[in-house]
Amino acid sequence: MDPLIYFLAEHYPWWGIPLVLILGETANHFRRTGRRWSMVICAVLALGFIALTVIYFVKDGFFETRPTLQKMERAIER
Repeated sequence: MDPLIYFLAEHYPWWGIPLVLILGETANHFRRTGRRWSMVICAVLALGFIALTVIYFVKDGFFETRPTLQKMERAIER
């Protein structure tokens, strides 16, 4: 797999959590300006990234991400 995929997956909390904060603030901005659909989209994305962060820590992602990606890569090559 592309090394960028490994990097993004292994270091998810360090870019995922700030993204949640940015999306939350953007959703709040859209709520204030009355753009309801934009607010809903940003809020749903923020909730999705929060869920991914929780799953990352619950499933011990810091140690298990690379072996899991390598298994997926081997399965695709067959």
